[in-house]
Amino acid sequence: MKFSIETYGGREYCGELVDTRVTEDCVPEGKHAYALRHGDDMGIPRTVEERVVVNYFGTFITDKKLPLRKGRLRIKDYSYGS
Repeated sequence: MKFSIETYGGREYCGELVDTRVTEDCVPEGKHAYALRHGDDMGIPRTVEERVVVNYFGTFITDKKLPLRKGRLRIKDYSYGS
């Protein structure tokens, strides 16, 4: 499903959300896959990371390479659709 995130830096990234873990060999050429982690607060996505083991929310697939800092990017807001 279509999914977008807004970072605390004010950048917006659009892509697709998949609710399963995706291996690198399943990612289409030219796309980038990232794991989303939710907090302990009702499953709201809080960070984008290369890998997530605990509090996994889903996989975010996008055309852009995200500027992860210290292996993650904090999510300020998110939306489904459009």
